[in-house]
Amino acid sequence: MLGVLKADVDSLGAAISNLLKQKQRRPRTEGKRLRCLSEALDAFFAQQLQQEMRSAAESDGADGHRWHLIYTVFAGGDDMLLVGPWDVMLDFAGHMRSLFDQQFGPQAQRRPCPTPLTISAGVAIVKPKYPIHLAARQADELLDEAKELRAPGAPQPKDQCAALGQVWKWTGHKAIVDNGRQLADWVDEGVIRRGWLHTLLQLALLRRGQAGPEYEGVPPEVATSRLVYHVARNWPKPGRGADPPPPARQWVDEIVQHFDSPAEQAPPKVRYLPAILRYALLATRSEEDR
Repeated sequence: MLGVLKADVDSLGAAISNLLKQKQRRPRTEGKRLRCLSEALDAFFAQQLQQEMRSAAESDGADGHRWHLIYTVFAGGDDMLLVGPWDVMLDFAGHMRSLFDQQFGPQAQRRPCPTPLTISAGVAIVKPKYPIHLAARQADELLDEAKELRAPGAPQPKDQCAALGQVWKWTGHKAIVDNGRQLADWVDEGVIRRGWLHTLLQLALLRRGQAGPEYEGVPPEVATSRLVYHVARNWPKPGRGADPPPPARQWVDEIVQHFDSPAEQAPPKVRYLPAILRYALLATRSEEDR
């Protein structure tokens, strides 16, 4: 599967407007700042991120990153469109945001504008033979969702990523990827079965009222009792006596504990459970699935 990443800066027009207002008050000191901001953004997208990919190519992924597998459709100004293996693109999206925040975020010491900037992204995941122009359109629509929709428990949109059927704040990005990889590892090791991930995903969607028309009329609360039954019957058993439960059981027990919690109070693994499960399902696709 391929990932098509579309990203651009949030509310850049408002930041420029604020910069121009300061320019009117202090024309001598602020006259160059608009040009500096434009050059800094263009350098970030067109040069720095490209250098990150070239560095990975020179090391042949020896540092654990496979960013040399990313193809740049375009990058410059305040946005970019990239294509690569789906998991590599999700990794790179988080890295890209971290670099952007270091240069343009609230804590950036040499930020080229008075207003802190954020960035949003959409990652469309498609089959390799899917027409690229349609995949780019999907990524653009996901980018719109990241800018316009609020992530679960979030007070406002933007500064977000949209992929895997959910929108999340960048602060939750690593948790989604790490939990998805952990589930995939347990499947590969035979600790859990891949079908259990399908069951968890269906129950998570049912609890959120997103399970589809075949579940119309089924109260979302039913998902909680079904989850408890599923975990008790299938997942690794709790430890005996003073022995701690196996890691997979600890993981799913936390899901059960917070399954009904409001989004703003739930841990990331529950808040973004559908995205985590979709990640793990993609990572464990068999040849038959492909």
